[in-house]
Amino acid sequence: MVMLIRSASLTGFAEVARSLGLDPLQQLREVDISPASLQQVDLKIPAMAVVRLLESAATATGAEDFGLRMARTRQPSNLGPLALLLREEPTLRKALEALQSYLSVHTDALSLSLEEANGVALIREVHASFGNLSARQVTELSLAVTHGFLKSLLGQAWVPLAIHFRHPAPRDESTHRRVFGVPLQFNSELDGIVCRSSDLDTPMPSADPVIARYVHHYLDSLKQQSRVALVDQVQQLIGLQLSGGRCSVERLAAARPRPAYPAPATAVAGGELLVAACQGTQRAGAAPAAQSAARPWRDCRAAGLFVAECIFLLV
Repeated sequence: MVMLIRSASLTGFAEVARSLGLDPLQQLREVDISPASLQQVDLKIPAMAVVRLLESAATATGAEDFGLRMARTRQPSNLGPLALLLREEPTLRKALEALQSYLSVHTDALSLSLEEANGVALIREVHASFGNLSARQVTELSLAVTHGFLKSLLGQAWVPLAIHFRHPAPRDESTHRRVFGVPLQFNSELDGIVCRSSDLDTPMPSADPVIARYVHHYLDSLKQQSRVALVDQVQQLIGLQLSGGRCSVERLAAARPRPAYPAPATAVAGGELLVAACQGTQRAGAAPAAQSAARPWRDCRAAGLFVAECIFLLV
């Protein structure tokens, strides 16, 4: 089980790579990403491979601003149907709430939260952890894309108060200053964009509630598809490991890196996921095999707790 991201995340990669003397197709092959990902924006590809790709390209070229160079090629439409919904929400606050809710349609390797205090708002981005692998380029690309999208909603004259990065400053900050145009805080405790709370209630002149409802329904259907896929994955993993008498939460957790943290919709649906996974596994006849597993299911309650732990570790 691997955290995925839409191949639209590679928009601009080939152009930037070539401009710096790299063969983009060779770079893709080295991290096992299909070249088709450069042409088809809605393929789902491993997020870890994208992180490795951008970090490798930045190292090979010496361009610490590789991710920011990619960001300059991005348009709001890069987010697909999610971009349409954000433009149709009545305020920036509602647009960010929609982004929080549906970001998993674009990737499950990134979460977004909104925090406010004393008239100041923090749009925090939380990226998945991939062990010791640096994610500087993906982080800067993501923040630059979010920054650009906010400007597209609020107008090009809008500027945030500050941009925060958890990683150290680059040797040359000129690209960062040009892209963001505001104070930059490196070695911060978080990755995010700081703005005024009043910005969040700015009306969106393009808002259309009818279109917004339509796109909400469409994105809900995409999330439902992801939910069904998750139940199937949990059932398959449990069934496979039970059949070999080697099933444990620890083994299942090792099947994939941990995401940033479960999307709100996943957390809300946790009870339904638990029931569906339990019922599906029982129908498949996995419960009897559990007697020889690393953590036997002695009763229904134990089975429920076990699957709950699996879902928490896998989503």
